Amino acid sequence: MNLPSATRPLTATGTVNIIGNTIRNSLGFCLNSAIAYEVYSGRIEHNRIADFVPPCSAPNPAQRNRPSAIWIGRLSVFPFPPVTPTVRFNDLQGNSQAGLRIAPNQTIQIDGSCNYWGSEAGPSGVGAGEGSALVVEPGGAAPVFMPFAAAPIAGTRAAGC
Repeated sequence: MNLPSATRPLTATGTVNIIGNTIRNSLGFCLNSAIAYEVYSGRIEHNRIADFVPPCSAPNPAQRNRPSAIWIGRLSVFPFPPVTPTVRFNDLQGNSQAGLRIAPNQTIQIDGSCNYWGSEAGPSGVGAGEGSALVVEPGGAAPVFMPFAAAPIAGTRAAGC
C-alpha cells in the first residue's frame, strides 16, 4: 500500500478555488459536507450553502471529516499537512451542525471572515455545533471569522464586510 506515513508524508502543491456555487440538500439526505477541503490553497468564496447538513448526518465512515457545510483539513491518522484556503463571502444558513468546521490537523489559522451565518449576530452554537456554527476540533487553529456579514453576501460583488 502506498499510504502517507510519518516517513512518507503527503505533499501537494496547487490552488483549488470553489467560487459562486449554490449547494442545497433538497431531499434531506444524511449528507456529511458540502465542501471538504483537504489539500492545496485557494479560495472558497461567494457560495450559498443552505440547509445542506441535516441532524441525521454523522462522521464520514472513512474518518475523513465530520458534519459541516464546509470542512477544512482532514480527520485522519495519516499526516496530512494543514491547508490554507480563504473562506469568505459565503452564506452558511440552516445547517443543523457546523457551518464551518476546522479539523484537528488544521494548525494554521485561516481567514474565515465576512461570511453570513444565517443571522446578523454571526455564528451560532458551541461544541458540536447548532445552526450555522463555527466549530474548531481539538488541536485545530481557530480561524479569523470577524467581521462577519450581517446579511446574505454570497450573491453580491462584495470584496469586504
